[in-house]
Amino acid sequence: MRWTPNRVVALYLGLALFFLGVLGLFAVPTLQEGSWTFYKLDLIMDLVHVVTGAIGILAVFTNWSRLYNRICGIFYILLGILGLIPIMYFNGHKLLGVTHANLALNLSHVALGLAALVFGFFITMYGVWTTSARTAL
Repeated sequence: MRWTPNRVVALYLGLALFFLGVLGLFAVPTLQEGSWTFYKLDLIMDLVHVVTGAIGILAVFTNWSRLYNRICGIFYILLGILGLIPIMYFNGHKLLGVTHANLALNLSHVALGLAALVFGFFITMYGVWTTSARTAL
């Protein structure tokens, strides 16, 4: 298999998410809010990072890296934007009532999502920038 820009980005995102999630599991192994560096993390968010990272690593070696970048980009953009809306925090100031989040984590999710979206939709197999998502298919 050829190492396209989408495969490289999916590999880096997958590895980064997986290992940061695993490190977070050791730093905050409970559902209680914890602080790892400047992020507010808990078990749920760590598991989300581990699962999406593992799927990314799997996608690289099964030729689904472009689809992974698209889905991961949409998921993390939505997660980051929902985290920026104050009304989405309820049940003890948890994002969607499930997990803890703060501004740094939400902005990181938006940046990760944007990078994945750009590569998933606008960078072709050979690394050429396309002007529309339709021609990138």
